[in-house]
Amino acid sequence: MKKQLSKKIKLLRSKMGLSQADMAKIAGVAKNRIWSWETGDGAPSSSRMKALIKLGKKHDIEFTMDDVLEIGRGDNKKKL
Repeated sequence: MKKQLSKKIKLLRSKMGLSQADMAKIAGVAKNRIWSWETGDGAPSSSRMKALIKLGKKHDIEFTMDDVLEIGRGDNKKKL
């Protein structure tokens, strides 16, 4: 399940034509956090997830309720 969220975040960045550094600037986080989101090593905070959902809508990427719930599950304790 965690892989699904990671793939969507990477796809969103790719569709936007951004590097991890550029995406980090937009998200207001360090570049290594984007990397951790895309590899499934970490997950965005709920406020960052809300921003990703808005960006996703603009680029035809749908984040599902499972994606959002995934953040709070014990299998992904690193919230960034």
